[in-house]
Parts: sequence; C-alpha cells; structure tokens
Amino acid sequence: MNQDTTAVVYQAARHVINKISGKIGHRRCVFRGEPVWYEKCSSSLYRKMPDDMRESREAPALQTIYRDLIVESAAKHVDFKEEEDILAKVRHYGGFTNLIDFTGNYLVALFFACRSDLEKDGRLVLLSEMHKENEYTVCIPKIKDRRLLVQSGVFVNTAKGYIDNKDLEIILIRHEDKEGIMDYLSRHHSILESSLFNDLHGFIDNQGEILKTVPFFNKGLQAMKRKNWNEGIKQFTKVVDMHPRFYLAHYNRGLAYSGMGNIEQAIADYSKAIDMEPKFTNAYNSRGLAYSGTGNIEQAIADYSKAIELDLEYTEAYSNRGLAYNGTGNIEQAVADYSKAIELNPRYAEVYYNRGRVFHLLGKHEEATADYGTCRRLAREQNLGDLSAKVRKITS
Repeated sequence: MNQDTTAVVYQAARHVINKISGKIGHRRCVFRGEPVWYEKCSSSLYRKMPDDMRESREAPALQTIYRDLIVESAAKHVDFKEEEDILAKVRHYGGFTNLIDFTGNYLVALFFACRSDLEKDGRLVLLSEMHKENEYTVCIPKIKDRRLLVQSGVFVNTAKGYIDNKDLEIILIRHEDKEGIMDYLSRHHSILESSLFNDLHGFIDNQGEILKTVPFFNKGLQAMKRKNWNEGIKQFTKVVDMHPRFYLAHYNRGLAYSGMGNIEQAIADYSKAIDMEPKFTNAYNSRGLAYSGTGNIEQAIADYSKAIELDLEYTEAYSNRGLAYNGTGNIEQAVADYSKAIELNPRYAEVYYNRGRVFHLLGKHEEATADYGTCRRLAREQNLGDLSAKVRKITS
C-alpha cells in the first residue's frame, strides 16, 4: 500500500471510528460487529429454528425449553453451576444458545464487522445498557477465559431471541473499507486475528477456515503455469477475500496482473505483500521489474537493492539491477552486478548476453566475444532458442 493509498484508507477507518465514538457520547453501551447486514440481530438458537417456529406464538417458550435442555446437558461437562456461566461458555465456543455475542470494546466489534464477507457491506450495532432492561439483559461472564477477556466479551440475553432494529443504533461498514479498517486496527490498536483468538480453540476454529483457501490457491498456481492470467487473478482473489492477509495470494495475483500488462495493479499487490511480509525478497524483485516497466528506474533499483540486502545471494536481483543500472548509464555498476550474478550462478545464460552487450559498447571486444560464446553454449544446452537467436543476430 503506497503512502497516498494508505492515507485515504486510514482516513475512512478514522471516520468510522469517530462516528462510533460520537454516537456513544456519555452512555454505557455494548457493541456487536456483523460482517453482513442481517435482517435481525439475533441469537444462534433463534437462527437455528425454522421460520415457522420463529414466527409462532410459542417461539419464546420454545427458546426457553431449548435453553433449559442445553444448560442441563452442558452442565455435565463444566465445573460451575450458574446458568448464565454455562450458557456463556457454550456460546463462546460456538454452541447454540439464546445469548447474543457483544463486546464492551467498539474496536473489537469493528474488527468482527470487517473480518469476513469482504464483498458485502457489514454493520456495527450499538445497544445502550440502559435500554429496555426488561427486554434485554447484559450478562458479564464470571468464567475465567483468556479469549473472553481479550475480546471484552459480554452477552445480551433476550427472551424473544433477537433485538429489534429500532432498539439498536446501526453504523454501516462499507465493503470497500473493510480491508483498510482491518489493517488500521492491526497497526494502530494491535487488534488482529492472532490477538483476539489467542487460545487453542481459536487456532483450531481458524485452522479450518485457513485450509479452505488451499483449492483456490492451487487452481491459481495451475492457471499461472498455463499463463491464464485472468483465471489466476480470479482464484487468488478468492483467497484474498477469505483471508486478506494471505500475502502469497497478493503476490501471485500481482504476477498475474503483470502477465496481462496491468502493471499498476501488479505494483499494488506486490506492495500489499511487502506490507504484510517486509522480508519477502521475491516481492521486492518483482515490484522492481514492474517499476522498470513503468520507467521508474530509480524505484526499481531501490527494490532490487532491498532484495539483495535481505538475500546477498539473490542472483536474479543482481541481474535485474544490472539491467536497471545499464539503463541509467551507470555502466560500471551494471558490469559489477552482472559479474556478481555470474559468480553466484555460472550457468545463468542471459546474464552473459547482457554483460557481453555492455563490454561491446565499451569497446572491450575480446570480453564481449567470450561472453557471447558462453551464452551461446549455455543457451544451446538449456534449449533457450530465443536467446540463441538474439546472440546470432548481434554477432552476425
């Protein structure tokens, strides 16, 4: 993410945060983030019921019956007896109860509103703790749980299984702002997946979600082998939508954009990969190539140099930086980089060709002839027909 883009994205994040803060005022409130604009803010037990049951007159009584059955069954597996604590524990680990997850920290709620469904608008709902106490009860769990503590988790108990939208204050979270808000929360408030789900249950829950990306990522790689750039972009985008911080998906999508000539978008994806993994040498090298393609040689050299700084034996980065220096007229540095690339990989045929051209321009014909000869031999051995043709053309 470049500086200008970051400023715009972070401005949107701060705007949402200021809007939430303004709505709170001096009231005591609890918050819930929903990645999709659902029809109702409801409990998992309510959502589990078929429509006919939810709309029947017996719905509140049915929920009470199921709640009691859940408490009775779950009580055998915990070492505490309070009903609310049992329900809180069950709900916290994904079970069906009449409790609705909320948090006392609106930044945590904002995280959950942006965490998934990146193509859809989400919402942050705000409920005043003093609002309709006879209908909604805010429950603060007494159980000692690290994840609940970190998430400032609380629960809202409602007899009918949902909270009327008219009793909530709702803030729209635009889908195009979600990724930027997530990045802002991570960088400025240390609110991210690993900190909020910091226990074994959290890891196991998220492990399945992570592995859902495997078939899409593999399809993307297969598409790249066929040079089907559009299909590659499609598959890597699916991965990014599921896990925005999957930096290898951003990087490979950048390669696909580069393959189809969309250099600007390629640079954007390479930059995202670098933001997420600052020591990712391939991303610096690829972004350098992209900058070279736009004529921004200075930035290209900076990226190649960063890749070399991170990996002193990165042959391709030396070769590419040699080409860039050659383009700026810095022939001495170009020769030095070509020579280093050859030292690291004596069978790098194309570098001999490039160094030979520089020697030829410098009038060092003996050195040029030697490099062209080595290039011709290696190109033949490696079946590099195009490179062989280039050598024949320049030496004929």
